[in-house]
Amino acid sequence: MNIFKTALTNLSVMGALLFSPMMIADVSGSVGISSDYFWRGVSQNNMSPAIDLSLEVSEGRWFGGVWASQVDFGDEARVEYDLYGGINVVSHNDFELDLGYIQYRWDRVYDDVEEVFITASYKGLDMSYHRDRHDARSNYLEVGVDVPWVDMVDMSVHYGLLNNGDDIYSIKMSKNLSDRLILSAMLFQGPDENLDDVSIGRDNLMVALHYNF
Repeated sequence: MNIFKTALTNLSVMGALLFSPMMIADVSGSVGISSDYFWRGVSQNNMSPAIDLSLEVSEGRWFGGVWASQVDFGDEARVEYDLYGGINVVSHNDFELDLGYIQYRWDRVYDDVEEVFITASYKGLDMSYHRDRHDARSNYLEVGVDVPWVDMVDMSVHYGLLNNGDDIYSIKMSKNLSDRLILSAMLFQGPDENLDDVSIGRDNLMVALHYNF
């Protein structure tokens, strides 16, 4: 059985709608492989490589899409696929403000998780806030700042805070190998680690290669 069957079904339905002659929209997507799939500092694929894919459409200020990845929690769940949509509320000079909704889904075992979010950016400073609709302890705030003096790669540093008090520090890097091929990496301190004890290893370093289309 293809573990991406459910996610690909959603992608197919969305694609059929997008390419309908009655609809005009910008379409983009990606396919890639990562050394692991980490979400807010926690491995989602049992420290193993994960394939992911995405498809997004936008029309005017509106956007929406689906993102899917392999997962391994030691049970029957094999695929996570997230559906999201939103609107660009403000786009003025260097300031951007988006509002949206995201639904996290799995092919089996787990119930859907729903969040509403707001993201803002201004001249290399990014901020996002995700509010879990059913569990306030999972509300999540993240702030990121670009590092402009590094020339070899695009680099940014991030701080994330869960409403239960756990925090996550990370450094993200990316390098365009071509117009469509991107190599990226993320080094982080997870929610159950002491910042002073962080060392580079499989449990806190993710490397990924993506092809954008």
